[in-house]
Amino acid sequence: MDTISVSRKRRFSDSVVQCCRSPTSSKSASPSPSSPCPLPLRFGFELETMIRPKSSTGIDVPGDTSVAEQRRFGFRLLPTIARALNEGGFPSTVFDPNEDDKPDYSVWNVMLDGSLSKRHQRDGYYPVEIVSPVMDADMNGKWSELVDRLWRTLLQSFEFRLDSTCGFHIHLSFSQGDISMSQLRNLAKAVAF
Repeated sequence: MDTISVSRKRRFSDSVVQCCRSPTSSKSASPSPSSPCPLPLRFGFELETMIRPKSSTGIDVPGDTSVAEQRRFGFRLLPTIARALNEGGFPSTVFDPNEDDKPDYSVWNVMLDGSLSKRHQRDGYYPVEIVSPVMDADMNGKWSELVDRLWRTLLQSFEFRLDSTCGFHIHLSFSQGDISMSQLRNLAKAVAF
């Protein structure tokens, strides 16, 4: 049976996930028993945050307006976020669950997030979810550079506010094949401890 080992360093983006051949395995999960290979993982993430356009964008954030007007502004804000991402080299689209069955996970998706607090709207911050495309984790760290560039792109035009309703979570899968219960337990232990 193959095992998963995770060596943790200071930053999440420096974590190394490897697939190693266990002593009892008859299948080789690496080119040779002495040189473990990176585990072929795929992942995607969801960033749930409060976002407000900077004044340099030329977008006027409504002040004290009705809930309906704030919601309409939130929907008008989404294409602005997607456009900024597209201009930064991140192919993006606005996902509207009322029009589409599911997001296109080959591009970045921008949508309103109904699970976040609405109390910050009076300050011009709107609850938004940004969903990444599915990415390969074994890109020699290039995915972490991509995430850093995403933040630089967003911070050029937007301000962020975080509270206890905001979140960030990651979806993991193998690039090929299924994950065994034993491997899933090992991943859970690596994250928890």
